[in-house]
Amino acid sequence: MNKRIGAVTIGQSPRTDIISEIKCILGDIEIIERGALDDLSRGEIEKLTPVKGVGKMLVSRLRDGTEVKLSEDKILGLMQQKIDELNGLGVDAILLLCTGEFPHFDSHALLIKPGDVIKGIVDSLDRSVCLGVMVPDKGQIEMTLNKWSGFDNIVIAAASPYGVFDGIVKAAGKLNLCDIIVMDCMGYNLQMKEAVKKQSGRPVILSRTTVARVAAEILN
Repeated sequence: MNKRIGAVTIGQSPRTDIISEIKCILGDIEIIERGALDDLSRGEIEKLTPVKGVGKMLVSRLRDGTEVKLSEDKILGLMQQKIDELNGLGVDAILLLCTGEFPHFDSHALLIKPGDVIKGIVDSLDRSVCLGVMVPDKGQIEMTLNKWSGFDNIVIAAASPYGVFDGIVKAAGKLNLCDIIVMDCMGYNLQMKEAVKKQSGRPVILSRTTVARVAAEILN
């Protein structure tokens, strides 16, 4: 019997944009998707919008492909509900489709947090490297500086994976003096990674494929 992994987006499922690129890495592992906002109306989703300067802002995608900005504090309970659902289905592991820094969630199944995976990998680098980080929104820059505060030299550029593609290329140009670049959102795809590599000339860590390889290592 094939292993099964639950995938929880902070937006709405299905996340065809992500699953299409990680499925080939996961191989025969069955993917069962859930979204924190799946059962919510547009009006209910609007109530989850972050207040400027209060808490952490997260960025995701709705089912129709549009971008949505969310307050982390307001969606934690919704995420736990979807984790509970997937545990009820008896999945072997659960993968969050967000690189945010989340608190503890209750889960019988192994819970894979991309933010912790990527940070663990990057933290293994020497602190003297110049670290470039791409995030979806300018409102996340302060949060990102705190996240990567262990490095002596950090350059952050903002470009949404759900916006105009040229924005990714333009942001990459701001990171061309860095030693390595982290695309710190599961929304960034392989085409965007290649564009960033070409524009910056630097090695690039793409969150979705990196985390998928870790999940495959755990389950295969």
